[in-house]
Amino acid sequence: MRWAITVYHSPKNLQLQAELVYQSNQVQRFRVSGKNRGIVLQNNFPLLQSLNSKKKIDWKLIEGTMTDAELLLNIIREPEKKIKVKGDFIEYLRTKKGY
Repeated sequence: MRWAITVYHSPKNLQLQAELVYQSNQVQRFRVSGKNRGIVLQNNFPLLQSLNSKKKIDWKLIEGTMTDAELLLNIIREPEKKIKVKGDFIEYLRTKKGY
């Protein structure tokens, strides 16, 4: 499943595409791409959810490079909002993608 995200990067907003590309009982991987570049981010949300943990979600940059830390943080916030706001978002993605 793909969805559009808007990320602020001064002085303008960037329109990017995000997609859940992998999910296991421990990790999720999201591909975030723009016109010319893309990155893959991994988080540990499924593990935290299965343990009913209140810890914060840990993100790692798996593929691609980022030189702007602020932009990377803004990109990470967008999928994290979807994960936290919609309790059934992960189940929805599993049914759509067959995970």
